Amino acid sequence: MLICMAILLYAGIYKAHGQPYYVYQKNFYETGNGTYQEGYELVQTTDGGYAIGGFYGGPPAGIGTFYLIKVDAMGEYQWTGDMWGEFCYAKSLRQTFDNGYIMAGYYGPYEAGSAVQVIKYTVSGTTDWRQQFQIFDTRSNILNQINAANCIRQTTDSGYILTGYTRANSASRSDLFLAKLNRYGNISWIKQWEDISYDDCIDPGSLTGQA
Repeated sequence: MLICMAILLYAGIYKAHGQPYYVYQKNFYETGNGTYQEGYELVQTTDGGYAIGGFYGGPPAGIGTFYLIKVDAMGEYQWTGDMWGEFCYAKSLRQTFDNGYIMAGYYGPYEAGSAVQVIKYTVSGTTDWRQQFQIFDTRSNILNQINAANCIRQTTDSGYILTGYTRANSASRSDLFLAKLNRYGNISWIKQWEDISYDDCIDPGSLTGQA
């Protein structure tokens, strides 16, 4: 079964009974071996169109890559960004100050080990740079096996702030992390808070003023 990415745009005009109606609905899929194509985040772009960030992959189950699609204001397909690696899941997408795109998530087969992955794309969807990193356990001072980013935002210095979780493979709870990258993807610093549940990762937009 093929699971496609979809974009559904609702009109900002309300009928007399107060219910919105949708202007259009579009489905997108790539030919090839990708069985699962999922969109995790949708952003409106400076040209009035939209960018969709997510996952493309399978079979076998779990193998995938970061997936970036650009459409115009009416949902017409424009391009697909560079696809990277196997076992890659993108969880957060934003357009950058230079009209490119930044995506964050994780790389690796998760339970067997994963690293935070951040990819910067140009305005046309080609790769500008890619960064992967793991985080040290503050208690044992060894690298954690499970590392994933949930949210990323650009900061006023053109760098990036991202948040997610990190844990040992056997741990029942995770540590929240907050990481600062410079404009080229190099790590400036990483902060951690211990024993935070997987879903308690804050949105760094609250720190940068971005929604």
